Amino acid sequence: ACTTAFYQPVCDSGVTYFSPCHAGCSDVELVDGLTTLNGTVARYLGCSCTQTTTARPGTCEGKCDNVLVQNLAINVINTAINFAGFPASAIVYQRVVSEVDRTSAQGLRQFATRLFGTLPSPLIFGLILDRMCSVWRESEDGTVGNCWTYDVDRLMMYFILAQVAMKVCSAMCLWVAWWFFPKIPERVADIDHDEESEGGEMKPIENGGDFDADDNKSVQITTEKSETEDI
Repeated sequence: ACTTAFYQPVCDSGVTYFSPCHAGCSDVELVDGLTTLNGTVARYLGCSCTQTTTARPGTCEGKCDNVLVQNLAINVINTAINFAGFPASAIVYQRVVSEVDRTSAQGLRQFATRLFGTLPSPLIFGLILDRMCSVWRESEDGTVGNCWTYDVDRLMMYFILAQVAMKVCSAMCLWVAWWFFPKIPERVADIDHDEESEGGEMKPIENGGDFDADDNKSVQITTEKSETEDI
């Protein structure tokens, strides 16, 4: 039986095999006609699992000529969009609480970010990595080690789906917060009510609320007389 303790890939017709044993190869052709084990292998012969019954050492070349440029462009745009919302989020977190509670709210926000952001994410993406492993390293005694190869297509798809799902959940939470947050007229009424409660009941001004210049003079004269008596 073929072992997965050592990774020795071979390629034929665009398909990469884990080792010559997995490709069904039974013979080798060495460089310069050497027949010793120290010679460099040029190709494997008698491969029953390949299309041409031969295989060359190494992995097959990928068909991703322009993927690197596209990936960098998409990542740059994604990063710019993510960081563009940080100032608005910071302002929202400061405005939804009273002024005396802003420091505590900021600390609680950082705590929640570290708790629900940095702890579950490695577990979720680590689980995806384990599920997408094609070949595990397994020694002769049955001990399972690290993963040798992954199903790249499925891994990419599940990684993107997981990130999109997290973004959707975040957007829904922000929408719920906006929906249940009091509207501006209600907040202004609450603030006015709080100010009246702190300052006491406002006494109405006599004479229908009119306060003319003669009343102002009488108040000043009364104040001056009281100051003179104190002296």
